[in-house]
Amino acid sequence: MINLPTLWKEECMTKKILIAEDKPDSLRLFRDILNGIGYLDLIEIDNGQAVFDQARQHKPDFIIMDIQLPGISGIDAIQQIKQDENLKNIPILATSAFCMEHDLKLIKNSGCDDFIAKPFNVADFIQVIKKWLEQDC
Repeated sequence: MINLPTLWKEECMTKKILIAEDKPDSLRLFRDILNGIGYLDLIEIDNGQAVFDQARQHKPDFIIMDIQLPGISGIDAIQQIKQDENLKNIPILATSAFCMEHDLKLIKNSGCDDFIAKPFNVADFIQVIKKWLEQDC
């Protein structure tokens, strides 16, 4: 069992995170880590087509976006979000198990704010989350 540090400021724990991930095991891992460090308000989506509508509906504070999603790709979903005036400032962490040089260029050019390759180190993932969500806390 991993002993995860908890957040120390209540306003950080109220942040809303949208997770776009179609693999149940990966989704469960994201959920367990985020819940373990105090983030409980999670919106979970398993396809690319629903991401934009759910982002508009819920206005999350942060988005975790798998690149390989059914429907439309995570790259296309990121581009849709970043083109919307009401959503473009939401930080997006792109994730992918496919990290060839060409893929990394596409991911970086999509407009995402950060990237982490799967499988990832839990401590590194937590650092990325804290970097984007605890700036104002």
